[in-house]
Amino acid sequence: ADYFAGQSVKARASGALAFAAFATEVAKNYPVTLALHTDHCPKEALDGFVMPLIAASEAEVKAGRNPIFQSHMWDGSAVPLQENLEIARDILPRMKAIHAILEVEIGVVGGEEDGVQHEGSNEALYTTLGDVTAAVEALGLGEQGRYMAALTFGNVHGVYKPGNVKLRPELLAEIQQGIQQKYGTDALPLDLVFHGGSGSTDHEISTAVKNGVIKMNIDTDTQYAFSRSVADSV
Repeated sequence: ADYFAGQSVKARASGALAFAAFATEVAKNYPVTLALHTDHCPKEALDGFVMPLIAASEAEVKAGRNPIFQSHMWDGSAVPLQENLEIARDILPRMKAIHAILEVEIGVVGGEEDGVQHEGSNEALYTTLGDVTAAVEALGLGEQGRYMAALTFGNVHGVYKPGNVKLRPELLAEIQQGIQQKYGTDALPLDLVFHGGSGSTDHEISTAVKNGVIKMNIDTDTQYAFSRSVADSV
């Protein structure tokens, strides 16, 4: 988004809108479904990034058109859980009104991405059932608007070899079962997101999907797929 805004100014929302217009127009040439999503927006970037994009989609929907973006991520992992959920609860109704999905992060993904860096104990890398219960109490189970929960189960942003990170995708099943029992819901009541998916084993990925993951982020693997072929040819 910064890149699309030009080199001499910082106007991330303008850049994101420009990119969305480009992608939406070009997608007409391809027989695929296009979904546009903004990832990792920390608290200090909300007013200058995601909020203007939601407002732009509100104007589009009011005019009878589709929202510009299909989903936005509010990354509250760097603030206390209560504040994280309060902000998410304020955003969610606006997302519902424009037929878009909110992504929230409940827990801490290790490493760094988009300027958000987390260091700390290994225990901090595993979301608890208590944290998720608090999220459901604040955001509901879809009736207030659809959201995806990025729960953490040892996830780390960046490069690592399979087996070097202690992923526990089975934790997602335990949390889903806990929510199901508490609220009497379906077997997989939550739509989940797998952050820091680069370098994961096939078994870890399949277990995560089995336990409710519908979106997986593989930024580092994708960067390497593009860059290695160039670097190896030089």
